[in-house]
Amino acid sequence: AVQLVLNALWSAIFFGMRRLGLALFEMAFLWLAILATIIAFEPVNAVAAYVMIPYLVWVSIAFCLNFSVWRRNPQVAPRPL
Repeated sequence: AVQLVLNALWSAIFFGMRRLGLALFEMAFLWLAILATIIAFEPVNAVAAYVMIPYLVWVSIAFCLNFSVWRRNPQVAPRPL
C-alpha cells in the first residue's frame, strides 16, 4: 500500500505540480520502500523477494531520469496550488 501511494504521489508531484526536485526526493522514499519490502520478504519467501528486484532496478532508472530532467530544466516553474 505504501508503494502504491508513493507511486501515485510521484506522478502528481512531477506532472501535476511540476516540482521536479520534490518528485526526486519522493522517489528516494519509494526506492527505500521497495528495498524494505525485498528485505522483509526474503526470510519468508525468497522468490517473492527476488521478483521485486526488477522493480527496484526500474525505479533506479526512473530516479536517474528524474534527476536528469530536474538538472536540465531549472527554469520549470511549479504550478500554483
